[in-house]
Amino acid sequence: MLLLQRNNCLNYLNNMLREESKMMQGVGILSMIFYHLFNPSFHRGYLNTILGNMGRASNPVPLYCLLSGFGLYIIFQLGKDAHRISRCLWLYFCYCFFTFLFVLAEYQLFGQQRCSFSILEVLTNVTGIKDSYYPPAWFILPYCILTITAFWIFRVIDKLKVWVALLLAYAVYVVSSRLNSFSWFTLNIFQTFYIFFPFVLGGIMAKTQIVNKCHEILVKKNIWITVFLLAILLVLRYYVYSGAVISFFWAGVVILTVSLVRRMDWAGTVLLFFGKHNLNMWMIHAWICWYLFNKPIYSLGNPLLMFCAVLAISLVISMAFNVVLIPLNKLYFRNQCSKIKLFQ
Repeated sequence: MLLLQRNNCLNYLNNMLREESKMMQGVGILSMIFYHLFNPSFHRGYLNTILGNMGRASNPVPLYCLLSGFGLYIIFQLGKDAHRISRCLWLYFCYCFFTFLFVLAEYQLFGQQRCSFSILEVLTNVTGIKDSYYPPAWFILPYCILTITAFWIFRVIDKLKVWVALLLAYAVYVVSSRLNSFSWFTLNIFQTFYIFFPFVLGGIMAKTQIVNKCHEILVKKNIWITVFLLAILLVLRYYVYSGAVISFFWAGVVILTVSLVRRMDWAGTVLLFFGKHNLNMWMIHAWICWYLFNKPIYSLGNPLLMFCAVLAISLVISMAFNVVLIPLNKLYFRNQCSKIKLFQ
């Protein structure tokens, strides 16, 4: 038993570190803001433009799923996850906290009446079954379902060969992408199947330690080779836009970016800074660019100014709310740890 725990700890140390995962969340939130600002699906004015194509290609949801699968597989290797319910409850608390405040601001300060406040509408939004109040929150319910069931998923994966596990998970994606043509399947709970593949891919990346193995090869080369490979990957993503390949694209971005930040401390520091505000900014940014300051933001005209404005406003609000949220987070998880010890 001790030998097994020792091997699991060594596997953890030979993998992408938690801090590096947080850096990749920084990449995720920067991509998400860009995606929601310039994706033609949300703003038809960018249709058939270079900026619109870049926005469309920057969908970060598979990246978040991949990182979740990666981290949870490492926890699975270490033997138990006593906090999976606690993490989901905290995520829902943050979602309800931000949604309540911004719905209140939208209704009281800006006079908008976009949201319906019937009991059914409130309940379906609070549970994440619907996302009419804040559409980017559609991801919460599927993410929590995968988080809670992760250990059972990884037990099955560990019994299969890597290529078999990937093939089966990809088959789930293909079937779910076809079912998305039915309106009933677009309910958030069914999107669990749609994000299942990148979640499993992340777990397999942790299992095979591919991030470290690739870094050991890249670190022997000139750093500009890694930069060049990342640039090629971004160009390919721009021209090959399909949900069928986006998970592989983000897997490549993770491998190359982690290798770069291990050799460029300043880049890692910047990404880590945004990664620490990732959850808050996810809950904030679309309120800024879609609902509360839509016209002022787009009236700036310059895409870089627009992006920086949303980024800056979201970051300032996140820092302000952290004055309350960080102490609550520490208190909440300390209490959860105490309860776990009582019942062990």
